Order: sequence, then C-alpha cells, then structure tokens
Amino acid sequence: LNTTIALFIPIFTLNIYEGIFRYALDRETDKGNLIVVAVKYFLISLLPFALLVMANVQFNIIPTFNKYLKFFVLMYIFNSLSAILTGIAKGLEKLKIIAASGVLSSLVIIIANLILLLVLNIGIEGYFIANIIGVVTQCIYVLVGIKIWKYCPDIILKGKDYKTLENKIVT
Repeated sequence: LNTTIALFIPIFTLNIYEGIFRYALDRETDKGNLIVVAVKYFLISLLPFALLVMANVQFNIIPTFNKYLKFFVLMYIFNSLSAILTGIAKGLEKLKIIAASGVLSSLVIIIANLILLLVLNIGIEGYFIANIIGVVTQCIYVLVGIKIWKYCPDIILKGKDYKTLENKIVT
C-alpha cells in the first residue's frame, strides 16, 4: 500500500507541493494565498482518488485494497497532506522543522510498530495504524512548527485573490 500511495500522490495532487515550495520561496508571494491554493488542490486530489476507490470497491480490481480500504484511504489523505505541508515548510525555509518532523515521524512509527505488532500482536493492521499515526504526528508537528495560524488572517482577508498565484503554480 505504501508504494501505491507514493505513486498516487504526485499524480492526483498534480505535484502541487513542488509548485507550493517554489512560490513559497518567493518573498513577494502572499503566504496566505499560497496556503489557499495548497488546500484547494489537496481537496481536488481527493476526487479522483475517491473515484478510484469506488471503482475498486465496485469491481474488486485489487482485492487487497478493498480488504484494507480504511487504511488505504487514511494513508493517502495524510501522506498527501504531509507532502503539501512539507512543501510549504521548505518554501518558508523551515528546514529544521522538516528534519525534526521526519525524525519524529520515524520514531513514532517505530514505537507504534513495536507496541502494535509485538505487544498487542495486531498484525498487518497494526503496521498500517503505526504508519498512519507517524504521518499524522508529522503533519501536526509541521503545522505547529510553521505556525500556520499566523497565515490565517491573510487567508481570511485576501483568500479570494489567489487566482493569479494559482495560475502560476499550476502552469
């Protein structure tokens, strides 16, 4: 599942995190508008993913995905969000936060795997849960680390003026 999700993320998100990173580096770019574009494309990416999931459920194309559907969906959502948040953090030049979030995520995954697999003996589902917990931890750490709330007034006040920036990022 991890490999499949890693392949889906750049396709369904239109690799938006690379554009976000590039324009976040630009001092002239309004960071609130940048976050609006990132969130918009993250939400848009859920549509083709949902269609793919529904087709797989309906036609049972890949039975393993259906068996672990909830984990597949959660892993896609949080890994996509992590890629976008990391792109924003890179663009804001918060490299220590990115590095620390990766280490933190790895530690959480290792500890959760030890508990879920060895102590609770949950099996493959425990492995998926551990990976989801690790990525969620990374997302929370990056959100807090970049102080996303500092950009909320910009989003509220200028959020409607993001079209020019969106056109630059997407093209």
